[in-house]
Amino acid sequence: MQMKGAFIALCLLACSSTVSADENPLGKVLELLDGLAAKVTADGEAEAKAFKEYFAWCDDVTQNTKFEIETATTLRESLKRKSWS
Repeated sequence: MQMKGAFIALCLLACSSTVSADENPLGKVLELLDGLAAKVTADGEAEAKAFKEYFAWCDDVTQNTKFEIETATTLRESLKRKSWS
């Protein structure tokens, strides 16, 4: 009887050692979570870069529009003075 229990224990030990991490459900869950964390981090970095580029573009457009308004205002005043003269 004792020999049978030892045999079963030996079989269970052999079976558990042949199960790789890929076949282990908990190992697979942890692997998927690590992959997801890496993907989320990469997506966040890409979005941060895109936001910085968009913000810089908005600043450029705002500055250019301000200069165009100043130029147009100066031109309008110059044309008003010429037409009144």
